[in-house]
Parts: sequence; structure tokens; C-alpha cells
Amino acid sequence: MQYLQNNIWMITIAITSGLMLLWSLFGNRMRGINEVNCAEALQLINHKNALILDVREESEYKSGHILNAKWIPLGRLADRLGELERHREQAIVVVCRSGNARLPPVRPW
Repeated sequence: MQYLQNNIWMITIAITSGLMLLWSLFGNRMRGINEVNCAEALQLINHKNALILDVREESEYKSGHILNAKWIPLGRLADRLGELERHREQAIVVVCRSGNARLPPVRPW
């Protein structure tokens, strides 16, 4: 018990970091966002007619991109969200440089 009292801050930090790790693993799934690997993305594109949304910057996009990808830089996505309205029923595969694109919060359809 004395150990817990002497190290309460370290224990709190360890528990908090563990909870953050769990949230990063399951938080997206709870919001309906799934991470897919290349093979799964190809399946969505080829068999489910998924929209490919490239959110990289202009120089990155011009250096090479997926054929028929819709290009909207991440910084402009919130302003141009209406362009995705007609793709509401499709799966959307988001492409970014790092694999860690954090899309801005948007209102649900």
C-alpha cells in the first residue's frame, strides 16, 4: 500500500497511457472507421467501387497518385466536403503520405 501512495503519479500515467493505447486501437472502429491494408483496399476499390480520396498536398499528388483518385488536400477537406456528397453510399479509401491522416471533424451526412 505504501508503494501505491508513493508512486500514485507514475501509476496514474501508466494507466492513462494504457487507456490511450486502447482508444487508438478501438476508437476508430467504434466510429465506423476501419484501417485496411493494400490488399483490402484493392478489394474495396475493385469489387465494391470504393472512392479513392487522396488528401496529400499538391506536390505529393503530382509526384504520383492512384488512377481516378479524387484529390482534396487535407487542409481543404472541411471546405470541400460537399464534393463527396454523391459518394455517400460508397466506401471511401483515404490515401495520405504517412498513413496517419487525421480528418477534421465533420457533420454526419
